[in-house]
Amino acid sequence: MQTLPSDNSWMYIIVQAQTLVLGYGITTRAEPADRLLEYSRAVASPQTFVDLYYGSTEQIKDLENFVKTEWRRFRMSLFSDKRLEWLDPKYNIDIEDLQYFIANAVVNYPYDTIKKVKPQFLPYMIEHAGTFSTIDQNPDHFLDKIKLDKKRKKV
Repeated sequence: MQTLPSDNSWMYIIVQAQTLVLGYGITTRAEPADRLLEYSRAVASPQTFVDLYYGSTEQIKDLENFVKTEWRRFRMSLFSDKRLEWLDPKYNIDIEDLQYFIANAVVNYPYDTIKKVKPQFLPYMIEHAGTFSTIDQNPDHFLDKIKLDKKRKKV
């Protein structure tokens, strides 16, 4: 029996392998490896997603826009006024800060469809393509509800 594609998407946290710059983004593709491959090809270096979040496309897009807006001042800009989805290292924002910011938004907004990929499936690399092929049939196997476990510094 063939299932219809879901209306779900991914949000990811990435640390660029060459520069160690922290970033984030979304992909509406069923397979996050496709987006990861684009990052890797562009710089001829394997990349990984440190974290993955999965939920309705509408909520994932809204969450990304929230992060972009609220953290605009921390985002890098190169040669223009356009802000990138990379966080400027001069602000010393680390992975845990971004994870907490996202978790806080998910819990307190709330984005009730968004869940985090379980630690055993992370970090996510290109060679893990296909891992989530049954995520919509068995979400509890792959996903955890997002909780605020500890306080982080305010950015």
